Amino acid sequence: MDSRVPSLERERYFLRWLTKVRPTLGELFILGDLFEFFFEYRHAVPKGFTRLLGRLAELADEGVRIHYFVGNHDLWLKNYLTEEAGMQVYWAPERIERFGREMLVGHGDGLSPFDGKYRRLKRLFTNPLAQWLYRWLHPDVGIPLARYFSQQSREAQLPTDARPFDPQKDGLVLFARQWAQAHPSVRYIIMGHRHIAHRMQVSEQCTYYNVGDWLHLFTYGQLTAEGMHLWQYLPGEDAVRPLGADEIVRNV
Repeated sequence: MDSRVPSLERERYFLRWLTKVRPTLGELFILGDLFEFFFEYRHAVPKGFTRLLGRLAELADEGVRIHYFVGNHDLWLKNYLTEEAGMQVYWAPERIERFGREMLVGHGDGLSPFDGKYRRLKRLFTNPLAQWLYRWLHPDVGIPLARYFSQQSREAQLPTDARPFDPQKDGLVLFARQWAQAHPSVRYIIMGHRHIAHRMQVSEQCTYYNVGDWLHLFTYGQLTAEGMHLWQYLPGEDAVRPLGADEIVRNV
């Protein structure tokens, strides 16, 4: 069953969570798919997100560094989030260092060894000519059309997400294991995309974290000088709880 809450209510949850964590928030990493669909026409952007983008812009003005990793539902971002909300936008996973630890951070789409078909589609969707042609559709046609297909794509993924989680077959876990072996100095690999919040040791020195989602899980990661931790926001209580070391949180 799809237990997602309505978009506006979910936006309010996210804003309440931002208020709760603001005292300890130095940087914010958004790992993609913040929007169901986002396409920037030359003089138009999708309607909505006013409260959210306004609050993120305020955080940026207050000195919080906001990093946005483009996901598979917002491939057509350009410079709007940078110019209007002060975010730094990434179109691929980024290798960074914080608190003396190296890590790989990204959305996660296209990284699985099983994503060959998607990678071909992604090359088409990100092709400048394809984007230029799509821009000729009036926004009142192009945006609802894209949102419809985006929603259909997400709905089609739900049965897959409902299967038992098998780390031996999960594409992002397999990617993390291979990447960690090839890059022994990396301590953490942090991704989203899978809608399953969990952590897993993928090599002697590296732990893979998937931060889950805000469609139905309301989970996130927190990096401090002590290490990386997973948390879950509880909207009904306006509280947060830590996830156990072996806990897997997913939609069922």
